Amino acid sequence: MLADSGIGPIDAGTEHPQPGGVLPQPKDVPMKNTAIVLLALGASWGASACAHELTPVERAIGVAHVQCTDPQVSRDEARIVRETRVVSVEPITFVSWSARQTGGRAVSGTKLVVNAPNGVNADELTRVLQCHTAKALLGQLDPAALADDPFYLADGWLDSQVGSEDGLLVVKLRANTIWRNLIVLQRATAFANAHRAVSSIY
Repeated sequence: MLADSGIGPIDAGTEHPQPGGVLPQPKDVPMKNTAIVLLALGASWGASACAHELTPVERAIGVAHVQCTDPQVSRDEARIVRETRVVSVEPITFVSWSARQTGGRAVSGTKLVVNAPNGVNADELTRVLQCHTAKALLGQLDPAALADDPFYLADGWLDSQVGSEDGLLVVKLRANTIWRNLIVLQRATAFANAHRAVSSIY
């Protein structure tokens, strides 16, 4: 039992005897140690119970605080989104249990290959799109300002990641439900038709 508790052997030379010259019994030590462990676990469980998943609005507030505080991003966000040109759009899919029954695939996101305005790199476009998503969810954007805008959802968080592929920027958009992802895919397709890149290698 002592090996399991992490308590080493008691040094009789350093302990103070109880009245009558009797040293504390080793079996008393694990009991005290167990009480400490239980108190620590109780505190941990209490903290976990208090934690909660962020709502879309709470997440938008946090993202806006980080990504929209740059004056240049805040100033140029609408223009960059409007001037981004789309090379191609395709769904990101996965095979679910029900989809395997029919041989179909479910939509888990949207992939856009884009040409951003001159000088805008992947990191800058990431900040712009995340700021744009947060502002829209917080009611700070006019939905009518850009038709078929695929870079936000009015009722949920839309995750955006930007990378590169063959010298072009790749934007991956993901919502938390299949039907929201279908809405984004539909918008992205319409947005691409209105904002098609002049030349395409695809």
